[in-house]
Amino acid sequence: MNEFICTWGKTPIIITILTILGIFIISILMIITYTKRYKMHGKNQGLVVAVLIIGYLLPLILVFTFLKMPTKISVDNKNLVVSQIKGKISIPISEITEIRKTQQGDFANGIRTFGSGGLFGYLGKFENPQLGKFQMYVTDTKNRFIVKTKNQVYVFNCKNREKLIQIIDNQINKQ
Repeated sequence: MNEFICTWGKTPIIITILTILGIFIISILMIITYTKRYKMHGKNQGLVVAVLIIGYLLPLILVFTFLKMPTKISVDNKNLVVSQIKGKISIPISEITEIRKTQQGDFANGIRTFGSGGLFGYLGKFENPQLGKFQMYVTDTKNRFIVKTKNQVYVFNCKNREKLIQIIDNQINKQ
């Protein structure tokens, strides 16, 4: 089994740090403000809703996004497996129709349809004219590669992506 580490780029690191700090500060300020106003003026349902949404829901979104972050990619004779903090994405090599490094125009005019645009990486569902709908689990945009199956397009990254691509290409050619 071959394993490849998912490295981090500078932009996702900066976005992640700033977002975590911002959410932490906003959550604490909301809870403090709510507590002071509640003690002074009694119940205020609008403020209660705001505190619940911002003070508690945003940290839960952080945790969920963190759990989806890729950590390593493993390749054996049968599967390409992307390990996440919690869970994994397993793609049978027999279903891979194409694997390649990304090219200059692969991500032009793309949109994020549901996912993270830098928090713990670029994670989730995206779409553009070149690739169509695709799932991306990338923590460093410099080492991206594309995996296409009959039904799905994925974008991942890892250290030594050329070696990973070569291993999978060799296995696809044996079939």
